[in-house]
Amino acid sequence: MNNIKMKQLAVVLGAACSSMLWAAPSVYAVKSGLLHIEPNDKSGNLSPPSYANSTIDAKGATQLGGGLVLAFSDNVRVELPVALPFDFDLYGGPGGISGVGKIGDVKSLPFTVFGQYHFNAHPTFKPYAGVGLTYAYFYDERGNAALSALTAGNPTTFTIDSKFAVTPQVGLSVVISKDYFVDVSASYSFLETSAKLSTGQTIDTELNPSMYSVQFGTRF
Repeated sequence: MNNIKMKQLAVVLGAACSSMLWAAPSVYAVKSGLLHIEPNDKSGNLSPPSYANSTIDAKGATQLGGGLVLAFSDNVRVELPVALPFDFDLYGGPGGISGVGKIGDVKSLPFTVFGQYHFNAHPTFKPYAGVGLTYAYFYDERGNAALSALTAGNPTTFTIDSKFAVTPQVGLSVVISKDYFVDVSASYSFLETSAKLSTGQTIDTELNPSMYSVQFGTRF
C-alpha cells in the first residue's frame, strides 16, 4: 500500500475515532490470552556493497497479551490491544545470503486502535469486523557475528524504522455465560519499513504481518 493511500486511510480512521469519542463509551470487556504475529515479508535487496540479491526474512513470534473493549452501542466498539514485547529473529532470505542463518533480532511493540462492528444475529456466536491504525515500534535491534562477517563491520549494528500501518481485522466471540466469552481474531497490517546498517547499507521490506489471537474475556 503506497504512502498516499495510507495517509488517506489514516485521516479517515482518525476522523471516525474522533467522532465516536463525542459519544459516551462504557467499558464493555477485558480480554487476555495469546497473540501470534507472523510476518509475510517481501524483502528488497540490501544496497551495495553486498552480495547480489541479499534479502532478509523475519520469523514469527508469540506473546501474552490482552485488551480493553469500549462499547459505544450494541454494535459499535473500540478495542485497545496490549501485549508484552515481541522478539523477532532475522535470517538471511532467499538469494545471496540464504544459507547464513540468523543475522540478528529485534523487539517490537505494535500499538493499535481498532474500530469494530459486532453482529448480534446469534446468541452464542458473535462475529465482528474492524479496521485499525497500528504504530509498529521497533527497538533493541541486535546484529550478530554472521551479519558482521557479511558486511565487514566490527561489529555491524542496525536500526529499523518504526512506522504506521492500516490493519483490517475479523473476529468471533463465543459466549460461554452471561459474563464470560472466548474471542478469536485475525488481522493483517499493511506495514512497510526500512533498515539501516552501521556500515552504510539499507534495505526496504514489506513486513505485512498477520496477527492471530485466542483470548478469554470478561464482560461488565
